[in-house]
Amino acid sequence: MCDVLVADTKFKQQKLPAWQPIMTAGNVLPAFFAIGICFIPLGVGLLVSSNNVSACVCVCVCVRVCEVCLCAGVRLNCACL
Repeated sequence: MCDVLVADTKFKQQKLPAWQPIMTAGNVLPAFFAIGICFIPLGVGLLVSSNNVSACVCVCVCVRVCEVCLCAGVRLNCACL
């Protein structure tokens, strides 16, 4: 076997100082606006799709239990109590 001495460095001992980002207006504002611009198409798509939503209200009036009702021209089995 060959005995090889490994250099005892900070890198090999994992004792390097941690990288700490410096938050400045020059870094934060462009990132903020870039992320905002990326979400504009998503917001427009949600707005358009939510404007196309319609509510369907079916008023069903039954005289007797198990009578077939007509709701907006569609025959439904009515379960009135």
